[in-house]
Amino acid sequence: MRKVQRVAHLQNFALQEGSHVSEGEGQAMSEDFDERLRRQIAERERGTWREALRTSYAPWFDELDSGFQCGDGWSELLIGLMAEIANIVGGPDVTPDINVVQVKQKLGGLRCYVWDVPETLRDAVGEAVWRARDRSLTVCETCGGLGRMRKSREGYWHVACDEHAIP
Repeated sequence: MRKVQRVAHLQNFALQEGSHVSEGEGQAMSEDFDERLRRQIAERERGTWREALRTSYAPWFDELDSGFQCGDGWSELLIGLMAEIANIVGGPDVTPDINVVQVKQKLGGLRCYVWDVPETLRDAVGEAVWRARDRSLTVCETCGGLGRMRKSREGYWHVACDEHAIP
C-alpha cells in the first residue's frame, strides 16, 4: 500500500475510534509501521531464495512492502519470471525504475504485479507474467511438484499436489 493510502487509512481508523490523527501524525505512524514491517519481512526472508531474488534484481523489489505472499514451491517460477523480465528490459542496471509491488497467490494462481515498465516493453513483460501465472496452475505452491487446482471445504482455491492439498 502506498504511503498516502496508509496515512488516509490511519486517519479513518482514528476517526472511527473517536479520536483525530493529523496528516503529520498519520505520516509518522505510517513511516514507523512501514519500517517495522520491512524489518520483520527482512528477518523472515534472511537466507532464503526470497532474499537472493531481491538482491539479484535490486532495486526492482524496493516497493514490495508486504513480502512474497506465496509458498516456496513457486520459487523457481518467480526466479524464472524475473530472469525473463530482465531479458526483456535489459536487467535492473538498464531499467532500474521497474517496481515489483506485489507477489501473491490469488484464486489459486500466482499473481505478480509489476509497475513502471517502459511503455514499449509493457506487452512483453505482461505476457511473461501471464505465462508464469499459467504455469503456477500446475505447480504445487508448497513443494514445487506437479499440482492441480483444488478447492478446500472452506472454499479456499489453491494449487497443490496430493500430499499438500488442503481438505
